Amino acid sequence: MTGFPSHCIYFAVLVSLIFGLLPEVRAQRIGSWGASVPVTVDGNTLSLAWAGGLNSVQYNSIDLNNDGQNDLLLFDRSSNTLHPFLRQNNQWVYAQEYAALFPANLQSWVLLADYDNDGDQDLFTASGGRGISTYRNDSAGNGLLTWTLVAETIRTTAFVSGATVTLQVNSSDYPAIVDIDQDGDLDVINYSVIGSGELILHENQSIEQYGHADSLVYRTTNLQWGSVEECDCGLFALDDQTCDDLNGGSRKLNQAKLQHIGGKTLLVLDADGDGDLDVLTGDEGCLGIAFLENEPVNGQVFFQRVTTDYPTNTLPATSLFFPGAYLADGDGDNVPDLMLSPNASTNTEDAIDFERSSWWYRNEGTTQNPRWNWSTSGFLQEDMIDVGENAAPALADYDADGDLDLFIGNRGVQRTDGYYAGLHLYENVGTSRNPSFQFITNNYLELSEWELQELKPYFTDIDQDGLMDLLISGREAVSRESRLYALLNQADRPEAPYELLTRQRQALELAFRSEDNLAFYDVDQDQQMDVLVGKQSGNLVYYRNQTENFPPQWVQEDDAFAGFDRNARGLFLTPAVVDSNGDGSAEIISTDVSGSLLIRPIDSDGTEETVDTILAQNELLNDAVPVQLGQQSWLASGTLAGSNRVSVVVGSQRGGVSLLHLNADSGGNPGEQIALLIYPNPATEGITTLEASGLMRSVQVINTAGQIMQDYVLSEPLSEVNLESATLPTGLYIIRAFLEQGGAVSTKLLVHN
Repeated sequence: MTGFPSHCIYFAVLVSLIFGLLPEVRAQRIGSWGASVPVTVDGNTLSLAWAGGLNSVQYNSIDLNNDGQNDLLLFDRSSNTLHPFLRQNNQWVYAQEYAALFPANLQSWVLLADYDNDGDQDLFTASGGRGISTYRNDSAGNGLLTWTLVAETIRTTAFVSGATVTLQVNSSDYPAIVDIDQDGDLDVINYSVIGSGELILHENQSIEQYGHADSLVYRTTNLQWGSVEECDCGLFALDDQTCDDLNGGSRKLNQAKLQHIGGKTLLVLDADGDGDLDVLTGDEGCLGIAFLENEPVNGQVFFQRVTTDYPTNTLPATSLFFPGAYLADGDGDNVPDLMLSPNASTNTEDAIDFERSSWWYRNEGTTQNPRWNWSTSGFLQEDMIDVGENAAPALADYDADGDLDLFIGNRGVQRTDGYYAGLHLYENVGTSRNPSFQFITNNYLELSEWELQELKPYFTDIDQDGLMDLLISGREAVSRESRLYALLNQADRPEAPYELLTRQRQALELAFRSEDNLAFYDVDQDQQMDVLVGKQSGNLVYYRNQTENFPPQWVQEDDAFAGFDRNARGLFLTPAVVDSNGDGSAEIISTDVSGSLLIRPIDSDGTEETVDTILAQNELLNDAVPVQLGQQSWLASGTLAGSNRVSVVVGSQRGGVSLLHLNADSGGNPGEQIALLIYPNPATEGITTLEASGLMRSVQVINTAGQIMQDYVLSEPLSEVNLESATLPTGLYIIRAFLEQGGAVSTKLLVHN
């Protein structure tokens, strides 16, 4: 008997379910991620350059690839996106393909814990506004991760009435799910959603009722667990005190606390190695993490001391806004470390440094008796391109060396005189076919002196003189007004490096908001630059330039251009105009709050017959799946992988960028009719045989980090190849066969050596 409700919903995470809510599309554009393009900063190569940045990180450890070693699963609350990292050769490798193995549309928070004691991490997450959903891990330690939804909303028996009600957790909170009473099943601790700062204990009754831990049957047993109440930042009432007794009656002075305004985070652990459970807690609106030290009375949890400058023996987190605390193994030594990161969905009052918001305290003690030592405030971030938040990319050959360089605007960073944006420059020191980027500056042209926020760069020939100019959109930090400025290129010829003088900036008149996104294109082909404005409301507005002279005079022609009309699903529309087929036909690539990446002809009517989706190959699933970018992204396009391929640089809300190389329109994969058979699988012998229903010209064996472990180049096309599986470490591998007819097909091989 499991104790699950009879209406439980069961499913395996399949591609069709993950992406079933996306718009229907008529064809496929398949792209490939450009994660291997080198990026250097001060002579050091960024190992995770294109991972997309991090803002508000929740950390979990889990073995993603069944190699017996814990990997990392990060959930970023600011974009509601999952970010898997594999531990390979003592370093972290970004493995975004694993994100597709998890349930779709996770929101607010993600917590992994083994509730059924089968050795696999199960998944808890927010359900609706105030509930908890639970997914059971049914992977059984082999093959790919699969999940079953066992509780759409966890229920509990109410403390007073005895009624069965929803176990409520505010979506802005991060609860603790841990075995409080040490009986073998997982309990839940959360802050009261309607009171002030009391901790509520919901005890799991699985062991009591069924004698095993594989059920989620809860009873609310304590409305003030640990005899503590949070009153204000760093202020807690202990024992028989109330908030009215502290600080001159702070509760009366701050009635907002009664309504649980703002989020709260919890980590329950034995932080001091004395054998009982303590608490680390953060509060939205407050700096630093508070340590509530447990000194039990009669075997019951009783918090008697509060430390607000925690951790005390190393750099304390007193400057970190609304931190969440998490246990995860940051260095692969199988000892959990302490991770801190803001749990904020947005940068409230510009108080968060999102360039360094991933704090790692290495555990130099043991699991049972931890000793934290601050290591970095940019864990994983320092190996990425990360400009803080709202990375807005642009591509242009500013140095006239024949290849495209990368520019990135941002929302802003905290400077000594205010919160202002700058323009980052990564110069392409490679070629137009094999790019390699080198960081030059985070304040190109010293644009931070303009005191803008939400800075977005656009390169276009706005005055039609044959030279690429720089346009900057942004919001004035003081007046909050949206502005569009032009820096006209003063170079003496088109093939010369750009000459841009900030003292010559000119304001352009255009009706837009800082949340809107612009694309410049001569829509009516009259040799005058028009502008398309992707609106916060999800529609695309076409403004035609009605003058032959500079500055342009834009008049609105269409508020639902190319079929982009107002709709709740398409909020924060970001467009870019490209020629993805290389035939001179203009298309619009777009993304919005849904995170999907779509492409359509510029004369599209928006029907499903004219809209394609953009896919990326997922080797784990042996399939191409729709690109998912998160809630807000910014796009720039250009040729970075040869003249016949369009590349799209995607800037994320998290402050980072990713790179996608697009193929031309592909009505089908040339290898899709070829089938592969591999045996034995799992491989337990020295030789594994790969058979194809067609002829193969080469075969690669690729590990889950994307590294080629074996490469067989055949002297002649064959339909059968023997692979040396005895030399492969235990784990999951992708077997990719390149076909004589063109294209490639893949299958998976599990090796047990």
